[in-house]
Amino acid sequence: MCSLARDALLERPADEDRAVAACALLKSTHSVNRMRVDPSYFRAVSDALLRSSHHDADKAQAAVNELFLSIAIRFSRSTLRGNVTSGPGADDDFELHPDLAAARESVYDLMSPAEKDPAAAAAAKDDAADADADGADDASPGAVLHWTYSIMANALLLFLVHPKIDAREMARLAKYAMSCLLGPSKTLRLPAACALLMISRYDAFHDA
Repeated sequence: MCSLARDALLERPADEDRAVAACALLKSTHSVNRMRVDPSYFRAVSDALLRSSHHDADKAQAAVNELFLSIAIRFSRSTLRGNVTSGPGADDDFELHPDLAAARESVYDLMSPAEKDPAAAAAAKDDAADADADGADDASPGAVLHWTYSIMANALLLFLVHPKIDAREMARLAKYAMSCLLGPSKTLRLPAACALLMISRYDAFHDA
């Protein structure tokens, strides 16, 4: 049932009733609890959530927002336990689970498509009829997403930050957060400032 719900969120053309029903299934206790222990499921649901903006009817978007809140409220950092060794110093060998790393890359692709493919980013912006129109340009984080989806994407990205993140990934995250803070999208500035304060506590932040 949950796989069918994910497919319904991704399906085009938009169908308001199917989107509402899909969100109802995906925000169930069973589904959200599975996201906390199954990285591949977390990846699939978060990707479907962030790519559901074509369901632009009011009821569908309200259901999408409720789904995100259900995930955010019940999210646990135990989800981040990837490939670790047991015993003393285990946290020093932390490695994000491959599916969670892929989910992180998916967020970066959505928020900063110009980082990897400027031409594709420009094409995506042309196709994004619901993109935020507050003056953002192609290179700005979230330029091809509606502001509500940009906020959800940034939150999911922060969910995947572990205190033992390496310096290279921390540098990438800090640069991205600064681009949100200094960019033209006003809705991303306060969350970006909060993100920088959060990650500034981690050792890798000072080495980045």
